[in-house]
Parts: sequence; C-alpha cells; structure tokens
Amino acid sequence: MLKNSNNTTNIQLFHNLVEAALASQEDTLKRLNTSTNGLSWAEARKRIEYFGPNELTSQKPPGWPTILFDAIRHPFNGVLTILAIVSFATNDIKAATVMISMIVISVVLRFWQEMKSIVQAESLRNLIQNEATVVRSENKGVIRKPNQLDHTASDIPIRELVPGDIIKLSAGDLVPADIRLLESRDLFVTQSALTGEAMPVEKYEPERETKRKDERV
Repeated sequence: MLKNSNNTTNIQLFHNLVEAALASQEDTLKRLNTSTNGLSWAEARKRIEYFGPNELTSQKPPGWPTILFDAIRHPFNGVLTILAIVSFATNDIKAATVMISMIVISVVLRFWQEMKSIVQAESLRNLIQNEATVVRSENKGVIRKPNQLDHTASDIPIRELVPGDIIKLSAGDLVPADIRLLESRDLFVTQSALTGEAMPVEKYEPERETKRKDERV
C-alpha cells in the first residue's frame, strides 16, 4: 500500500505513483520498509498513528436548516411569491391563496426529496465493503501452533491500512488503496468509473508485464 502526505501536489503524487509502479519488487519493499511477510501489528499501529487513517475526507452533508432554506429560495418559488403579492394587491384572495399553497407544497416536496437522497447516499456508503485482508508477520498476542506460519492473513477495516501493508485481493474485492502488485493470477479489474472501459481489464505485476511486452516484440 502506498500513501503520500496531504501537502504533496498532484504532479508530485503522479510521479510518485508512476515511479512506484515501475520499481522492482525489491525496491518497492525496501522503500516502504516492509517484506512479503507483511508488517507486524506493533509497526502497523505506529504507522497509523503517523500517517493517519486510510480514508478520503468526505464533505459533510448540509443540515436540514440549510436544505430547507435552499428549498424556499428556489427560483420557482420566487415567481409564485411575486404572483401571490400581485394577487393580494388586486384583492384576488383566491388566486393568492392558491399561489401560497403551491409555494408550501413545492418547499415540502423539495425538502423531502433532498433529505431522502442524503439518507440513501449514506446507506449506499454503508453497503460498500469496509474491510481488507492483510498479511501481518505476527498474531495479535495469540500463541501460535507449532505448524503455523509466522505470517497470517487477517481482515481489518480499510481505514486501518497503512503504507507497507501486504494486501490480499480475492474475486469481488474492492481495491482499498493505491497498491503495487507483487503477484497476481487471473486478476481482472473493473475500471469503467476511471477509464470508461466496459469490460474488466487483466492486470499483471510489473515484472510479468515487462516480460509479456518483450514476448510480443
């Protein structure tokens, strides 16, 4: 997993990602001070304290007073308000009452629709996979069995991923961060949201990709 500080510019970030993608596996592991066995739990805790959680800063949805105010000041309501004032000025109380009723209905409907969309968006965010499988070089203080390997795979919240984590991806998983492939087999990624490609694209680790290009040449 790769991460950059908040003050890194977009250009620097782009060059860093390209450099990391083209670097050898050994250089990548050395740069991130990790290994294929993954980080220890103690080291991961240190890094999350230093780098912070692995999450995008999302804009807080507006509160209901703001939504209500936006619904009231809609241009359509402004037109109806002018018509209602004109109707009152001409003593057409019936027309003015109709206009005011339309304003109230319009405000209520717009407010309700906006609140409903915010709730639905929050529900969709909660449905997104929120865990990732990482390899850690020791268990959480649990005594290992004699035949148990020193490194084990564990599911942790995506927000707890840190630079240097070794992540294991399976079919249907969400790519949880900027990653560099160390090993892959039949890895197809859906990237239509980024490139517009409708079909999944097969991905390879850089060493294997270079070999494939050489074979085509």
